[in-house]
This record gives sequence, C-alpha cells and structure tokens, in this order.
Amino acid sequence: MRTMLLKFFFLIPSWFFNIFIKKRPPYRGHIFDQQSQALISLQPSIDLTTIPDNEISDI
Repeated sequence: MRTMLLKFFFLIPSWFFNIFIKKRPPYRGHIFDQQSQALISLQPSIDLTTIPDNEISDI
C-alpha cells in the first residue's frame, strides 16, 4: 500500500503542486521545489527532548 501511494505521489505532475502548495523559505540553506516540500512535510518529525539520552544509540 505504501509503495503504491509513493508511486502515485511521484506520478503527480509538478504544476499540480505549484497550484496547491505555496513556496516556503529556504530550509537549512537549500531551496526545494513544491513536490520536495510536500514530501518533506509528510515525513514525521521526532522531538528528541522527550527521549532519554541512554535510549539514543551512538552513530
């Protein structure tokens, strides 16, 4: 199901995102197109302040 949704997401033409998503300011110095901004906004964000330090693994 997830792969089908991702395939559908990437088949949507870029002009569709230009209509419904407004241009955001640069993110960490990078400028993204509307499709990339939509994909990034769908990703969940994690608040690491709620997780104890010993539960975060070292890289």
